[in-house]
Amino acid sequence: MADQQVPGQRPHRSLWADGVDWTRRPGLDGDTSVDVAIVGGGLTGLWTAWALATAEPSMRIMVIEAHTCGFGASGRNGGWCSALFPSEPPAMVEPMRRTLDAVLADA
Repeated sequence: MADQQVPGQRPHRSLWADGVDWTRRPGLDGDTSVDVAIVGGGLTGLWTAWALATAEPSMRIMVIEAHTCGFGASGRNGGWCSALFPSEPPAMVEPMRRTLDAVLADA
């Protein structure tokens, strides 16, 4: 089965996974009560949990992940890089100017 992990084998090919303890953790075995439940252990879910815990250390936070944290695109380079913009540069000037003005107003 795809989500079964074999002891001693890396389920990922990412370099960050080297040296990680891949022992399966127990699943949720009943009802529980938390202040915030975050579904998904990717970058967004984990950073959200970290930010909440930093802002309010007494907050009870649970990250629920079906596989392994960082298993999906967060654990691999799922992005791309391009020197091209999504539209012609003249069409981008005004939106960029408004964004820059908003950032500078908040500074």
